[in-house]
Amino acid sequence: MIVGSHPHVIQPVEVKTIKGKQRLTAWSLGNYVSNQRDRYKNGGLMVQAKLIKSSDVELHSAEHVFHYVHVGEDKGVKCYYMLPDFPYNNYRKGFISGEDWTKMNQFFTDSRALFSQHSSGTTEFKIDSTSSIGRKYIGHLTGYYAVVYDETKNTEEANATYLDSMQRILSTSGTILYISQPLSDKEEARKLKEKWEKTDVNKPIKLIYVRPRNIEIIQE
Repeated sequence: MIVGSHPHVIQPVEVKTIKGKQRLTAWSLGNYVSNQRDRYKNGGLMVQAKLIKSSDVELHSAEHVFHYVHVGEDKGVKCYYMLPDFPYNNYRKGFISGEDWTKMNQFFTDSRALFSQHSSGTTEFKIDSTSSIGRKYIGHLTGYYAVVYDETKNTEEANATYLDSMQRILSTSGTILYISQPLSDKEEARKLKEKWEKTDVNKPIKLIYVRPRNIEIIQE
């Protein structure tokens, strides 16, 4: 596989047969986290390839995902969201403004037109609201359960056994919370809390419910 970057705009992806083997070239992934707001530059591309190893390594399939870079604000902090095509405002009203919504849809239209004319060998992966990924998106937009492992006042990483599976969020008081991945089920979150309490008895493990505008501590 050859994966290119730097032009600041997405360019086609091609799967070709070379000397009897499938090869993938992604000419440019465009912009990931970027403040460039011009047309064609306000988004990027993700590519997922599945490889199979038998006697040799073979390219089995490839998918691409277009994502728009939305610049927003969360608790007074400027945030950059990499957004695939999804009906965000259906689940959080006003998450994307009317003007930005128009620009986002224009980016997807432009990207699909480019790929329909110049790309080959990949399929577009879309987020289905009923899939596990779609449910996670909805959770981030509406609310989800999580378990707090640690809370700090700086950006130094917590000394955590499970750090590779955590995410950092900003609390309403300005501290940084190290929490589990989002969980839609309260019972599942409670079981994870009990597991962490047994492993790290000196940590103030807490069960929380994260909403777009506030974080609620769940009292057991």
